Amino acid sequence: MIQNRSRLARRMLTGLLGSVALLAGCSTHTNAPGTEVALDETGYTVERDLRFSPDGWPQALYADLYLPEQSTPRPVVLMVHGGGWERRSREDMDWIAEELAGHGFAVLNIDYRFTPDFTFPAQLHDLQVARTWLNQAADRYRLDTSKVSGFGFSSGAHLVALLAVVASTDSELNQPYGGPDTALEAVAVGGL
Repeated sequence: MIQNRSRLARRMLTGLLGSVALLAGCSTHTNAPGTEVALDETGYTVERDLRFSPDGWPQALYADLYLPEQSTPRPVVLMVHGGGWERRSREDMDWIAEELAGHGFAVLNIDYRFTPDFTFPAQLHDLQVARTWLNQAADRYRLDTSKVSGFGFSSGAHLVALLAVVASTDSELNQPYGGPDTALEAVAVGGL
């Protein structure tokens, strides 16, 4: 079963790269004045355990931000792991985030709150605040927030698809955290 998941994830990744390649563009990297960024041999850096949830959020939520080497604003992938809404972690998606970063995409690989401690729509709200965080962090990290895609597997797929659909509607699920500013340009979702 793990081999099947890996095969499916690779197909999803290939599809996302093909679908979103037009969003990427080519560029080179320049650091902000006074900033040192250590690049590994893959041409990207990772900022781990960035808190994206606002102060006072019911649970502190963190993400890893993968930043490819380039100076122009980067297209972004919001990455959401699976686990039946109640387990697993963003580390499950590390290898996919690394692959995308190696192709020039910034990747925000996020946590979200689990059931049964937190019931729906808490998880959707977590994605909405992650997407809002991307908007707020755009200048600091040179992110092109007009080119944000979603990538999710299993329960993460459900959440990414829900975010994409809800953001373009007047649904009450947009209140108070969603809306047009949390929209996605492309979505790659799957599961077993």
